Amino acid sequence: ALIDEKKNRVIEVLMTSVSPAQMVTGKVMALGLLGLLMTALWLGVLWAVARFGGSALNIPPGFSIPTGLLAWALIYFLGGYAIYGAQFAGIGALAPDVNQTKSVTWIVMLPIVVAYIFMAVSFDNPTGPLAVFLSLFPLTSSVAMIGRMAAAEVPLWQAVLAAVLQFATAYFIIRLTARLFHAQYLLTGQAFSPKMYYRVLFGRA
Repeated sequence: ALIDEKKNRVIEVLMTSVSPAQMVTGKVMALGLLGLLMTALWLGVLWAVARFGGSALNIPPGFSIPTGLLAWALIYFLGGYAIYGAQFAGIGALAPDVNQTKSVTWIVMLPIVVAYIFMAVSFDNPTGPLAVFLSLFPLTSSVAMIGRMAAAEVPLWQAVLAAVLQFATAYFIIRLTARLFHAQYLLTGQAFSPKMYYRVLFGRA
């Protein structure tokens, strides 16, 4: 979306009215709420199917998803979306073309892939050190913590700590990403690469 706005010169108009941090936050929040709405619609459809067609789906009588688990899932969704949405916004700020973003996209998504792989391996021991680490680490907690909660009881302090670390990391990444909107005009036309992206992100370009 940001790459298209750069090509259409829309982003230049927007940046005359808002700060780079506001730009990143607004983009992430808008698309995050859209994703949340889509998720809610899917859950509504699943609820309707389970409510009116449970026998056809072979759903055990009395089966339900704990309300607390849904609440934590919402919190970790928002934190995880902010973390990864801000990083993709930064990629969009620097990349001149969508095709050039593939080299960085897989690096950004690597922690989530690792979380899925290791959670599948450590699912039999959800209280082990590996599962605990993945559920507390901000880049993997959005997946790993919900997996742990579904498999075993998680101490409240770990759940709260993971959420706090997530939102603190999201804030930090949004502040870093705001730099890329300052730098994008200086870097227009340059070849996009993972090295360039991270150098600008951490203020070394």
